[in-house]
Amino acid sequence: GSGHTLTLLANGQVLATGGHEGDFSLANAEIYDPDTQTWRATTPLTRNRAAHSASPLANGKVLVAGGFDGSCCDSRYTLDTSDLFDVVLPGPGTLTSVSAASYSAVALARDSIVTAFGTGLAATSMQAGDALTTQLGGTTVAVKDSRGIERLAPISFVSPEQVSYQVPPGTAEGLATVTITNGDGAASTGVSLIRDTAPSLFTANGSGRGVAAAIVRRITAGGSSQEEPVAAFDRQQNQFVAIPIDLSPLTDRVTLVLSGTGIRFRTSLSSAIVTVGGVYAELIYAGPQPDALGIDQVEVVLPRSVAGSGEVDILLTVDGQIANPVRINFK
Repeated sequence: GSGHTLTLLANGQVLATGGHEGDFSLANAEIYDPDTQTWRATTPLTRNRAAHSASPLANGKVLVAGGFDGSCCDSRYTLDTSDLFDVVLPGPGTLTSVSAASYSAVALARDSIVTAFGTGLAATSMQAGDALTTQLGGTTVAVKDSRGIERLAPISFVSPEQVSYQVPPGTAEGLATVTITNGDGAASTGVSLIRDTAPSLFTANGSGRGVAAAIVRRITAGGSSQEEPVAAFDRQQNQFVAIPIDLSPLTDRVTLVLSGTGIRFRTSLSSAIVTVGGVYAELIYAGPQPDALGIDQVEVVLPRSVAGSGEVDILLTVDGQIANPVRINFK
Protein backbone atom coordinates (compact mmCIF):
# COMPACT_ATOMS: atom_id res chain seq x y z
CA GLY A 1 0.00 0.00 0.00
CA SER A 2 0.88 3.71 -0.18
CA GLY A 3 -0.56 7.09 0.72
CA HIS A 4 -0.23 6.42 4.47
CA THR A 5 1.43 8.63 7.10
CA LEU A 6 4.20 7.84 9.57
CA THR A 7 4.15 9.98 12.72
CA LEU A 8 6.87 9.95 15.38
CA LEU A 9 5.25 9.90 18.83
CA ALA A 10 6.65 11.44 22.02
CA ASN A 11 7.57 7.98 23.39
CA GLY A 12 9.74 7.19 20.35
CA GLN A 13 7.20 4.89 18.74
CA VAL A 14 5.85 5.44 15.22
CA LEU A 15 2.18 5.65 14.26
CA ALA A 16 1.17 4.56 10.74
CA THR A 17 -2.30 5.63 9.60
CA GLY A 18 -4.49 5.15 6.55
CA GLY A 19 -3.17 4.73 3.02
CA HIS A 20 -4.65 2.91 0.07
CA GLU A 21 -4.58 -0.46 -1.67
CA GLY A 22 -5.55 -0.08 -5.31
CA ASP A 23 -8.83 1.86 -5.39
CA PHE A 24 -9.50 1.35 -1.68
CA SER A 25 -8.47 3.84 0.98
CA LEU A 26 -7.95 2.47 4.48
CA ALA A 27 -8.78 3.38 8.07
CA ASN A 28 -6.17 1.08 9.59
CA ALA A 29 -3.69 2.29 12.21
CA GLU A 30 -0.62 0.51 13.57
CA ILE A 31 2.13 1.45 16.03
CA TYR A 32 5.75 0.42 15.60
CA ASP A 33 7.87 -0.03 18.74
CA PRO A 34 11.59 0.26 17.83
CA ASP A 35 12.66 -1.27 21.15
CA THR A 36 10.90 -4.57 20.46
CA GLN A 37 10.80 -4.17 16.66
CA THR A 38 7.12 -5.09 16.67
CA TRP A 39 3.91 -3.67 15.25
CA ARG A 40 0.54 -3.64 17.02
CA ALA A 41 -2.86 -2.54 15.87
CA THR A 42 -4.47 0.45 17.54
CA THR A 43 -7.79 2.29 17.24
CA PRO A 44 -8.63 2.73 13.54
CA LEU A 45 -9.40 6.13 12.02
CA THR A 46 -13.03 7.22 12.07
CA ARG A 47 -13.04 7.13 8.27
CA ASN A 48 -10.87 5.86 5.45
CA ARG A 49 -8.08 8.26 4.41
CA ALA A 50 -5.12 8.33 2.02
CA ALA A 51 -2.62 11.09 1.16
CA HIS A 52 -3.64 12.90 4.35
CA SER A 53 -1.64 14.71 7.05
CA ALA A 54 -1.00 13.54 10.62
CA SER A 55 0.41 15.93 13.23
CA PRO A 56 1.31 15.02 16.85
CA LEU A 57 -0.10 17.37 19.50
CA ALA A 58 1.23 18.31 22.92
CA ASN A 59 -1.49 16.29 24.67
CA GLY A 60 -0.29 13.07 23.03
CA LYS A 61 -3.06 12.91 20.46
CA VAL A 62 -2.58 13.07 16.69
CA LEU A 63 -4.52 15.42 14.40
CA VAL A 64 -5.37 13.64 11.16
CA ALA A 65 -6.69 15.87 8.40
CA GLY A 66 -7.58 15.99 4.72
CA GLY A 67 -6.66 13.41 2.15
CA PHE A 68 -8.95 11.27 0.03
CA ASP A 69 -11.48 8.56 0.89
CA GLY A 70 -11.51 6.89 -2.53
CA SER A 71 -9.04 6.72 -5.38
CA CYS A 72 -5.98 8.68 -4.29
CA CYS A 73 -5.68 12.18 -5.64
CA ASP A 74 -9.07 12.14 -7.40
CA SER A 75 -10.66 15.48 -6.50
CA ARG A 76 -14.10 13.88 -6.31
CA TYR A 77 -13.01 12.09 -3.12
CA THR A 78 -11.22 14.99 -1.41
CA LEU A 79 -11.85 15.20 2.35
CA ASP A 80 -12.20 18.55 4.13
CA THR A 81 -12.60 16.98 7.57
CA SER A 82 -10.21 16.19 10.42
CA ASP A 83 -10.09 13.73 13.29
CA LEU A 84 -8.43 13.93 16.70
CA PHE A 85 -6.86 10.52 17.01
CA ASP A 86 -6.23 8.81 20.35
CA VAL A 87 -3.32 6.36 20.29
CA VAL A 88 -4.93 3.56 22.28
CA LEU A 89 -6.23 0.05 21.76
CA PRO A 90 -9.61 -0.24 20.01
CA GLY A 91 -12.42 1.13 22.17
CA PRO A 92 -15.71 -0.58 23.02
CA GLY A 93 -17.58 -1.68 19.94
CA THR A 94 -14.59 -1.22 17.60
CA LEU A 95 -12.35 -3.89 16.17
CA THR A 96 -8.99 -4.11 14.39
CA SER A 97 -8.01 -7.29 12.53
CA VAL A 98 -4.38 -8.00 11.61
CA SER A 99 -2.39 -10.90 10.18
CA ALA A 100 -1.67 -13.37 12.97
CA ALA A 101 1.85 -13.78 11.56
CA SER A 102 3.06 -10.24 10.81
CA TYR A 103 0.50 -8.10 12.72
CA SER A 104 0.02 -6.05 9.56
CA ALA A 105 -3.44 -4.57 9.07
CA VAL A 106 -2.89 -3.38 5.49
CA ALA A 107 -4.70 -6.36 3.91
CA LEU A 108 -5.85 -9.84 4.89
CA ALA A 109 -6.00 -12.89 2.65
CA ARG A 110 -8.95 -15.23 2.39
CA ASP A 111 -8.36 -18.48 4.31
CA SER A 112 -5.55 -16.78 6.28
CA ILE A 113 -5.17 -16.74 10.06
CA VAL A 114 -6.07 -13.39 11.64
CA THR A 115 -5.92 -11.83 15.11
CA ALA A 116 -8.53 -9.25 16.08
CA PHE A 117 -8.11 -6.73 18.90
CA GLY A 118 -10.89 -4.99 20.82
CA THR A 119 -12.56 -4.95 24.24
CA GLY A 120 -15.27 -7.21 25.65
CA LEU A 121 -14.80 -9.75 22.85
CA ALA A 122 -15.26 -12.75 25.17
CA ALA A 123 -16.02 -13.50 28.81
CA THR A 124 -12.78 -15.42 29.38
CA SER A 125 -9.74 -16.82 27.59
CA MET A 126 -10.31 -20.10 25.76
CA GLN A 127 -8.40 -22.15 23.19
CA ALA A 128 -10.11 -24.34 20.60
CA GLY A 129 -9.23 -28.02 20.43
CA ASP A 130 -7.78 -29.83 17.45
CA ALA A 131 -10.59 -28.62 15.18
CA LEU A 132 -11.58 -24.96 14.88
CA THR A 133 -15.16 -24.01 15.68
CA THR A 134 -17.46 -21.16 14.64
CA GLN A 135 -18.41 -20.54 18.28
CA LEU A 136 -15.98 -20.55 21.18
CA GLY A 137 -16.96 -19.57 24.71
CA GLY A 138 -20.12 -18.00 23.31
CA THR A 139 -18.13 -15.75 20.92
CA THR A 140 -18.73 -15.75 17.16
CA VAL A 141 -16.96 -14.01 14.25
CA ALA A 142 -18.94 -13.04 11.13
CA VAL A 143 -17.25 -11.73 7.97
CA LYS A 144 -19.48 -9.93 5.43
CA ASP A 145 -17.58 -9.57 2.17
CA SER A 146 -17.75 -6.99 -0.64
CA ARG A 147 -20.51 -8.98 -2.34
CA GLY A 148 -22.70 -8.78 0.75
CA ILE A 149 -22.26 -12.46 1.66
CA GLU A 150 -21.77 -13.09 5.38
CA ARG A 151 -20.00 -16.18 6.67
CA LEU A 152 -19.09 -17.39 10.15
CA ALA A 153 -15.33 -17.68 10.65
CA PRO A 154 -13.55 -20.65 12.27
CA ILE A 155 -12.11 -19.54 15.65
CA SER A 156 -8.97 -20.85 17.36
CA PHE A 157 -8.72 -18.57 20.42
CA VAL A 158 -10.81 -16.02 22.32
CA SER A 159 -10.12 -13.64 25.19
CA PRO A 160 -11.67 -10.35 26.33
CA GLU A 161 -9.27 -8.28 24.16
CA GLN A 162 -8.17 -10.71 21.44
CA VAL A 163 -9.72 -13.26 19.08
CA SER A 164 -7.86 -15.43 16.56
CA TYR A 165 -9.84 -16.65 13.55
CA GLN A 166 -9.56 -17.75 9.94
CA VAL A 167 -10.91 -15.55 7.16
CA PRO A 168 -13.72 -17.80 5.84
CA PRO A 169 -13.02 -19.69 2.62
CA GLY A 170 -14.78 -18.08 -0.31
CA THR A 171 -14.59 -14.52 1.05
CA ALA A 172 -14.50 -12.13 -1.93
CA GLU A 173 -11.77 -9.54 -2.48
CA GLY A 174 -12.53 -5.99 -1.39
CA LEU A 175 -13.64 -4.31 1.82
CA ALA A 176 -15.25 -6.66 4.35
CA THR A 177 -17.02 -5.97 7.63
CA VAL A 178 -15.92 -8.13 10.55
CA THR A 179 -18.29 -8.47 13.50
CA ILE A 180 -17.36 -10.26 16.72
CA THR A 181 -20.27 -10.97 19.05
CA ASN A 182 -19.65 -12.14 22.61
CA GLY A 183 -21.82 -14.49 24.65
CA ASP A 184 -23.88 -11.59 26.02
CA GLY A 185 -24.75 -10.40 22.52
CA ALA A 186 -22.48 -7.32 22.53
CA ALA A 187 -20.95 -6.75 19.09
CA SER A 188 -17.69 -5.14 17.97
CA THR A 189 -17.13 -4.27 14.31
CA GLY A 190 -14.30 -3.29 12.02
CA VAL A 191 -13.50 -3.08 8.31
CA SER A 192 -10.67 -4.99 6.60
CA LEU A 193 -9.39 -5.16 3.04
CA ILE A 194 -9.51 -8.74 1.75
CA ARG A 195 -7.19 -9.92 -1.00
CA ASP A 196 -6.43 -13.33 -2.53
CA THR A 197 -2.88 -13.07 -1.20
CA ALA A 198 -1.38 -11.10 1.68
CA PRO A 199 1.86 -12.93 2.51
CA SER A 200 3.00 -12.97 6.15
CA LEU A 201 5.64 -15.07 7.91
CA PHE A 202 5.55 -16.32 11.49
CA THR A 203 8.48 -15.75 13.85
CA ALA A 204 9.68 -17.83 16.78
CA ASN A 205 8.69 -15.15 19.31
CA GLY A 206 5.23 -14.66 17.78
CA SER A 207 5.76 -10.94 17.14
CA GLY A 208 6.19 -11.00 13.37
CA ARG A 209 9.77 -9.72 13.77
CA GLY A 210 13.02 -11.56 14.49
CA VAL A 211 14.04 -15.19 14.03
CA ALA A 212 11.85 -17.17 11.64
CA ALA A 213 9.45 -19.85 12.75
CA ALA A 214 11.03 -22.44 10.49
CA ILE A 215 12.97 -25.68 10.25
CA VAL A 216 15.92 -26.85 8.15
CA ARG A 217 15.55 -30.05 6.14
CA ARG A 218 18.80 -31.82 5.35
CA ILE A 219 19.13 -34.70 2.89
CA THR A 220 22.53 -36.37 2.89
CA ALA A 221 24.31 -37.96 -0.06
CA GLY A 222 23.23 -41.32 1.32
CA GLY A 223 19.55 -40.31 1.11
CA SER A 224 18.85 -39.96 4.84
CA SER A 225 16.72 -37.00 5.91
CA GLN A 226 16.64 -35.01 9.14
CA GLU A 227 15.06 -31.81 10.45
CA GLU A 228 16.93 -29.16 12.41
CA PRO A 229 15.64 -26.12 14.37
CA VAL A 230 16.65 -22.57 13.40
CA ALA A 231 15.78 -20.94 16.74
CA ALA A 232 16.15 -21.62 20.45
CA PHE A 233 15.00 -19.75 23.55
CA ASP A 234 17.91 -18.20 25.46
CA ARG A 235 16.93 -17.88 29.13
CA GLN A 236 19.72 -15.44 29.93
CA GLN A 237 18.66 -13.07 27.17
CA ASN A 238 14.98 -13.95 27.69
CA GLN A 239 14.40 -14.16 23.96
CA PHE A 240 14.61 -16.45 20.96
CA VAL A 241 17.98 -16.51 19.22
CA ALA A 242 18.97 -17.93 15.84
CA ILE A 243 20.79 -21.26 15.71
CA PRO A 244 23.56 -21.07 13.06
CA ILE A 245 22.78 -23.24 10.03
CA ASP A 246 25.62 -25.41 8.74
CA LEU A 247 25.59 -25.71 4.94
CA SER A 248 28.40 -28.27 4.89
CA PRO A 249 29.16 -30.82 3.59
CA LEU A 250 28.64 -29.82 -0.03
CA THR A 251 27.00 -33.17 -0.75
CA ASP A 252 24.04 -32.32 1.55
CA ARG A 253 20.88 -30.73 0.15
CA VAL A 254 19.74 -28.15 2.70
CA THR A 255 16.33 -26.48 2.47
CA LEU A 256 14.51 -24.00 4.69
CA VAL A 257 10.81 -24.49 5.48
CA LEU A 258 9.09 -21.27 6.59
CA SER A 259 5.70 -21.06 8.27
CA GLY A 260 3.30 -18.33 7.14
CA THR A 261 -0.22 -17.42 6.09
CA GLY A 262 -1.93 -15.59 3.22
CA ILE A 263 0.24 -17.31 0.59
CA ARG A 264 -1.70 -20.27 -0.79
CA PHE A 265 -3.69 -18.42 -3.47
CA ARG A 266 -0.61 -17.15 -5.31
CA THR A 267 -1.17 -16.93 -9.06
CA SER A 268 1.75 -19.31 -9.77
CA LEU A 269 4.85 -20.71 -8.11
CA SER A 270 6.97 -18.33 -10.17
CA SER A 271 5.04 -15.36 -8.72
CA ALA A 272 6.67 -16.08 -5.34
CA ILE A 273 10.26 -14.88 -4.91
CA VAL A 274 12.54 -15.49 -1.93
CA THR A 275 15.92 -13.93 -1.20
CA VAL A 276 18.25 -15.11 1.56
CA GLY A 277 20.71 -12.43 2.61
CA GLY A 278 20.08 -10.70 -0.73
CA VAL A 279 20.69 -13.90 -2.73
CA TYR A 280 17.84 -15.41 -4.74
CA ALA A 281 16.87 -18.88 -3.52
CA GLU A 282 15.30 -21.71 -5.49
CA LEU A 283 11.65 -22.02 -4.47
CA ILE A 284 10.33 -25.56 -4.11
CA TYR A 285 6.89 -25.03 -2.58
CA ALA A 286 4.57 -22.22 -1.52
CA GLY A 287 1.15 -23.35 -0.40
CA PRO A 288 -0.97 -24.85 2.39
CA GLN A 289 0.78 -26.58 5.26
CA PRO A 290 -0.58 -30.12 5.61
CA ASP A 291 -2.95 -30.67 8.55
CA ALA A 292 -2.86 -27.01 9.72
CA LEU A 293 -5.97 -24.96 8.91
CA GLY A 294 -5.07 -21.57 7.43
CA ILE A 295 -1.30 -22.06 7.84
CA ASP A 296 0.94 -21.99 4.77
CA GLN A 297 4.54 -22.97 4.23
CA VAL A 298 7.33 -21.93 1.91
CA GLU A 299 10.29 -24.20 1.16
CA VAL A 300 13.48 -22.98 -0.52
CA VAL A 301 16.90 -24.41 -1.25
CA LEU A 302 19.47 -22.49 0.79
CA PRO A 303 22.14 -21.03 -1.53
CA ARG A 304 25.70 -22.10 -0.73
CA SER A 305 26.99 -18.57 -1.24
CA VAL A 306 25.48 -17.38 2.06
CA ALA A 307 27.57 -19.77 4.18
CA GLY A 308 29.45 -17.87 6.88
CA SER A 309 27.32 -14.74 6.50
CA GLY A 310 25.91 -14.77 10.06
CA GLU A 311 22.40 -13.34 10.60
CA VAL A 312 20.59 -12.42 7.39
CA ASP A 313 17.09 -11.41 6.32
CA ILE A 314 14.66 -13.67 4.49
CA LEU A 315 12.51 -11.62 2.12
CA LEU A 316 9.41 -13.14 0.53
CA THR A 317 7.41 -11.50 -2.26
CA VAL A 318 4.17 -13.03 -3.54
CA ASP A 319 2.34 -11.51 -6.51
CA GLY A 320 4.24 -8.27 -5.92
CA GLN A 321 3.38 -8.08 -2.21
CA ILE A 322 6.25 -8.14 0.30
CA ALA A 323 5.94 -10.15 3.50
CA ASN A 324 7.45 -9.09 6.81
CA PRO A 325 11.21 -9.83 6.87
CA VAL A 326 12.41 -12.63 9.15
CA ARG A 327 15.92 -13.68 10.11
CA ILE A 328 18.11 -16.78 10.20
CA ASN A 329 21.80 -17.37 10.93
CA PHE A 330 24.57 -19.15 8.99
CA LYS A 331 27.82 -20.63 10.22
